[in-house]
Amino acid sequence: MALGCWVGYDYRNTELVTNTQTLSNVLVLARDGDHDFRMQTDKGQVFRTHLCDGSHADWQAGEKLALLNYEQREGCKSIVGKNLGFIAYTDGQGRRRKFIREE
Repeated sequence: MALGCWVGYDYRNTELVTNTQTLSNVLVLARDGDHDFRMQTDKGQVFRTHLCDGSHADWQAGEKLALLNYEQREGCKSIVGKNLGFIAYTDGQGRRRKFIREE
């Protein structure tokens, strides 16, 4: 039994590490629903994000995330890590800053 638990834990840990991605300077272009967003990387690549059930983000269009950590699962992204898996740029009062989309 202990061997089975250890093998299962080790497999899940390996799966989590290999499926985890980190992006920086990600601009939120649009919020298309509670779990759906259009985003742009700092290199200009636009992509759609669908968050898994259980992952929550209150991002709004124009906000930029300094850091975004997620685990890619089948058909969705699960936000993982400290600070709910993301760090947004903020002003001196802790409010999220808005950025204009770069064309």
